[in-house]
Amino acid sequence: MPVHEAQRLGRALVAVGCRYLDAPTSGGRAGAEAGTLRIFVGGDRQTAEECWPLLEAIGNPEKIVYCGPLGMGQVAKVVQQLTTRFPDVARMEVMAFGLRGGLPLDTVMRALDVDPQGPDPYARLYRAAQEGATDGLSAEFSEWHYYLAAARAMGFYMPMLEAMYAFCKDAPRTHLDPLERPEPSIWNELMRRGMREEG
Repeated sequence: MPVHEAQRLGRALVAVGCRYLDAPTSGGRAGAEAGTLRIFVGGDRQTAEECWPLLEAIGNPEKIVYCGPLGMGQVAKVVQQLTTRFPDVARMEVMAFGLRGGLPLDTVMRALDVDPQGPDPYARLYRAAQEGATDGLSAEFSEWHYYLAAARAMGFYMPMLEAMYAFCKDAPRTHLDPLERPEPSIWNELMRRGMREEG
């Protein structure tokens, strides 16, 4: 949910006497089942403190963060999502440059000084490319419009994300995310698209 929507909803509920926290989670179904979710909490601090035991029942106590006033939980969640996913978009573009420039995949990895079988994020992309398993390289694209809507509502730009969103928004949806939303493969788009004809 975009930050401004969380704030609008929260204010409307508070205005009629409810108490409201925005508390987005990270960790997916497995984290929920194991009780290890990360939780980012925004809203009235006293309400958050009173609800803390409930949050600890579903989340990892060391990864439950009070982020500030209403909406700040959503801001923190976007920060967490982008830092774990958007760097991979840049890595895909780096690798696509080498591959589309004519380098073999193994040579790209040597240029990056990365062991293809190691834990490096580039190595994970290498293995997906080697195995032809690139349809799922979406970097949670289905969330991007929320991030961009939040930035616009707060009055600033995210130029890198906006450019990549525009590049991929009309691409074929080849993959379902964990919530079964169809997404394009960022990798496939980088590897298949040519320059637009000028004029």
